[in-house]
Amino acid sequence: MRSGLSYNLQTDAELPPGNDNDPKLGRFRSFAGEIQFKSLLSSPPSSSVSSASSNSYEEDSGGHGHVFEVDIDGDSFALKIFKFFQIPVARQKLGPIWSERVDDKTLTFQYDPFFAECRAYGRINEHRQEIRDKRDKTSKRNAAQSEKKSSKKRKTSTSGTTSNRKPREEMWTKGEIAVPCHGYLAVSAAKYEDFLSKEYGITDWSRPERDAKLSANKRQPFRALVKTLVRSGLTVLNPQKMLRDLKLLRSLGVFQRDIHAGNYGDGLLLDFSVAWTEPYWMADWLRDKGSPLEARQSKELYQFDEVIAASGIKTKVRATPDPRFAKTRSRKKITSGHESYSELD
Repeated sequence: MRSGLSYNLQTDAELPPGNDNDPKLGRFRSFAGEIQFKSLLSSPPSSSVSSASSNSYEEDSGGHGHVFEVDIDGDSFALKIFKFFQIPVARQKLGPIWSERVDDKTLTFQYDPFFAECRAYGRINEHRQEIRDKRDKTSKRNAAQSEKKSSKKRKTSTSGTTSNRKPREEMWTKGEIAVPCHGYLAVSAAKYEDFLSKEYGITDWSRPERDAKLSANKRQPFRALVKTLVRSGLTVLNPQKMLRDLKLLRSLGVFQRDIHAGNYGDGLLLDFSVAWTEPYWMADWLRDKGSPLEARQSKELYQFDEVIAASGIKTKVRATPDPRFAKTRSRKKITSGHESYSELD
């Protein structure tokens, strides 16, 4: 049994390869110079981490990969470097019943945590682009209308009177439904593997045995995603918006499936390594067999309520009719349709 599929990271093509109808993530921009590693954001490989951890990056420690603060061309990012995906290990984890229902290609390009994130962020970025296009059209239309305003009105607005209206707080999270991902990146093993071992003590990348025996300059590059760096250390922020974001993701066919405080940064989800992004092989099989998907897909809603309850924030926002939260459940209806970003501000 082969350990993994071959695919090219040194390309401008979107990933994962294959079906053009599937969501895909583009490559991170070209840049001069090298990646400057500033710190390890996830926990050191020797430490054990609880899923209830308040550190937004700790859950990646020793699991699917490691997260670093890096500098690329003078800009700061969070760089998530993934461990390698081995098909036999994945099949063993799935068990014989599920394993026999999926081929190696589908297993790799949907179940591999790296490609699971590529697919989720591909769908999220498609939606972001749609919203940007709509806003651009609206801005152009408003600009044309503003040219027709009378000079008298403009004078009135600049007459020196002070408005009592408070400016809206502008945060980088405004309009986002997840911590932004700026693309995938191939990280050279020859340049960085020995450095990461010496600097951070990270040696276990789950490389296939054949690849591990090669010299560093002949090994496969690391697979990585470049994301916006979350600096505040806050996880739960504005529960009402967090719930709207989660419901919008679900309406887009992105089921994160692992909701806990450590997967949030500034109130935005930042990890989709176990996400089901439709179309997804396991969901398709269950649907074809007439098996109910609701229980599997609703689990994250109960997880969300646990996060909000554990945060200590006084709020009526809840995602489910869980009797444990019935007394504080909000009566306000939250629409689960395709809300636009303007409705998420």
